Amino acid sequence: MPPSQLADIERLGIPADLDAAEAFYAGVAELPTVFIAIEQDLWTVGPSSFLSDVATIAGGRNAMEGETLQYLQVSTEALIDKDPDAIVVTVPEEQAQGLLANPAWGSLRAVKDGRAHFVDADLVARAGPSVALADVAAS
Repeated sequence: MPPSQLADIERLGIPADLDAAEAFYAGVAELPTVFIAIEQDLWTVGPSSFLSDVATIAGGRNAMEGETLQYLQVSTEALIDKDPDAIVVTVPEEQAQGLLANPAWGSLRAVKDGRAHFVDADLVARAGPSVALADVAAS
């Protein structure tokens, strides 16, 4: 990653390396819960997935912690029960009409608070420096 991008990331207050990120969030008493939608039909990631690790490093807590599967589909009711603090959607917004048309979508705290973000799946689903850039894009 070019030094200018690292500087941009750090200027936003986001640590640019894993050790610094872990130290940065270590003192936070309660991390926000994050639901990661990887398909519009409420497919998501369990706690043993790479994307769950990304959420943790970014200062969040996977809303699906406690699940045993790496990838799973949840019901609308389960998502409402979780009522995450933030939602990351890796499906392009124009392809997520099923998700956006779900009547429960607007009732979620993350949506009401403007903390539902569409991010490029290519930036977050592959290990590498682009993961930090996705965090900057969603900020």
